[in-house]
Amino acid sequence: PATGAATRSARVDPNVTTDLLLCSGPDGPSFSPQSAVFLGSAAVAPDDIHLLGRGRLAVRVRPSPTLQALLARGEQKAAGRVVTPDQPDLAFQVELLQARRKRK
Repeated sequence: PATGAATRSARVDPNVTTDLLLCSGPDGPSFSPQSAVFLGSAAVAPDDIHLLGRGRLAVRVRPSPTLQALLARGEQKAAGRVVTPDQPDLAFQVELLQARRKRK
């Protein structure tokens, strides 16, 4: 996202590890060590969420059977959400991508 802009979408390949930077923007919620991240119905492990400041999170998304199943059914989008106690949720769209394999 641009400096100061809230995250509106994130691209994830459910078959490989993906690193995301989620930003709440100047008028968005504050994040905390208790913030939880959900991609569709899949929760990101707390050890893979790192607070970079009150409005930014670094998130490591590991291969996810839940997101892989969505992609296998032909779904290309899922709801993303950061949930923090005593703050409004940050909602964003997750675009599910599948990396193209190189031809031999």
